[in-house]
Amino acid sequence: MARLAAFDMDGTLLMPDHHLGEKTLSTLARLRERD
Repeated sequence: MARLAAFDMDGTLLMPDHHLGEKTLSTLARLRERD
């Protein structure tokens, strides 16, 4: 079970407007539900 997720926010996950995309948010939500 993962307890920590670390991300490099250099444009890999952030959209051009500097927000997280829907796919990323959905994936993070699914990871939280797995706990």
